[in-house]
Amino acid sequence: MDANIVDTTITSRKRKREKFKKIIKIASACVLYMIMSVVAWYHNRHFAKEPTHNWELEQRSHLNRLIRGS
Repeated sequence: MDANIVDTTITSRKRKREKFKKIIKIASACVLYMIMSVVAWYHNRHFAKEPTHNWELEQRSHLNRLIRGS
């Protein structure tokens, strides 16, 4: 075999490998972006953003009941 052909084959394999790695990185970034989008959507849709109780109102009501006796 000619040394030039061997060098060309190795270079071609390296280019293919680098191109494949680049495609994998882009695909991984896209998948990660989609997962993050779904998690953000789920969080915004399903998690309560405000407390379930208004503690200040309940405290005032309780104090009023204690003071007024009813």
